[in-house]
Amino acid sequence: MTQNDLMQIRGVVEDVLEEKLEQKLEVKLDQKLKPIKAQLKTIDNKINKLQKGQNIILKYVDDQDTRIEKRVSRIENHLNLPYRDPIFLLKLPCFGPCLSEARGVVQR
Repeated sequence: MTQNDLMQIRGVVEDVLEEKLEQKLEVKLDQKLKPIKAQLKTIDNKINKLQKGQNIILKYVDDQDTRIEKRVSRIENHLNLPYRDPIFLLKLPCFGPCLSEARGVVQR
């Protein structure tokens, strides 16, 4: 065998070894990533549940707020009190930041 033949054989062997090594590395990587993927899936499910619960709570609070606003409006009308826009609460220091953040209102 000549030196050229040996170099060609060496190249073929290196290619085969590289392919096998890549396959084994992929298998090991998949095995290590499998539990991490499962954890991510459970975390994603928990986040979705929390978001659904948050949406339910916000809808409930908003519905209650609307109901109370209507009730106060009827009481004010009945007592002949001047109308006050509920937006005036946003100008109060204790309520402004909390309400505007909860409702996504931008203060001007």
